[in-house]
Formats: sequence, C-alpha cells, structure tokens
Amino acid sequence: MSLVLVVDKGGMPKDWVNFELAACYYAKEKVLWEIGNTIKTMFGGHNNHGEQSRIDIKSIIGVSGPLLGDITHSFVAGNASNASVTSFSSLVISLVI
Repeated sequence: MSLVLVVDKGGMPKDWVNFELAACYYAKEKVLWEIGNTIKTMFGGHNNHGEQSRIDIKSIIGVSGPLLGDITHSFVAGNASNASVTSFSSLVISLVI
C-alpha cells in the first residue's frame, strides 16, 4: 500500500495517510502544493461536456488547515467501537461529497 506524506504549509511533516484520505485533501481544496511522483490517479464522474474528473495524487502534499488524519487514528489503530466506525464512515463520505 502506498502512503502519502502530509506536511503543513511550512513543510513540517505531520502524518502519513492512505491515498483515499489524500484524495479528501484534494477534494476539499486543502492542498497548497505537491511534489514527488503521482502514486495514484482517481477517476470520478463525467460533466455535461463528457469530460471525466480526475485527481492525481502525489507522494508529498502540503496542506492548509487542520489535518484530516487526526480523526482517524483510533480507527486505524483498531481501537474504534462500532459507533466510531459508523461515525468515521459518515465523515469520510461527507468529506468526499
């Protein structure tokens, strides 16, 4: 599994995230800059002109605002209850939409 390094706007490393969470940063327009190779390209729907949306996820992204990964640590570590998993799933869905 490829991970993306998330750094703050000053370049200070903050977290390693999977490409799905990295896509949330792109979708929420929180990515200020990116460097490195494209590790994953995610494709979306088509607009009225027939163009398909896509997100090219780079290996290192500089983001603004609070880190999205902070809310997932207990889930990733396997310490989440069923209520937390449901809440986490709802949050991720709302972030992508």
